[in-house]
Amino acid sequence: MEEGEKEKKEGEKKEEAEEKRKRDKENRQHGTTQNSHEGEEMRRIITENTAAGTSLGSFFGFIFCLHCCSSLLAALLK
Repeated sequence: MEEGEKEKKEGEKKEEAEEKRKRDKENRQHGTTQNSHEGEEMRRIITENTAAGTSLGSFFGFIFCLHCCSSLLAALLK
């Protein structure tokens, strides 16, 4: 009788362990999906900020270029 109870307890432990593994796997998959969504959002924000910075840098670079070119042209025409 003790052997039957022992086997029954071992079987229950195995079932609980299997259920826990399944839950952990599902939780990991859900967490991974959530993390990938957060990563996509961060990439989008970084891309937008970089694009804005590039546009602003290009604008000031263009103004600086006009300033230098006009100074050079003025020096050549003197």
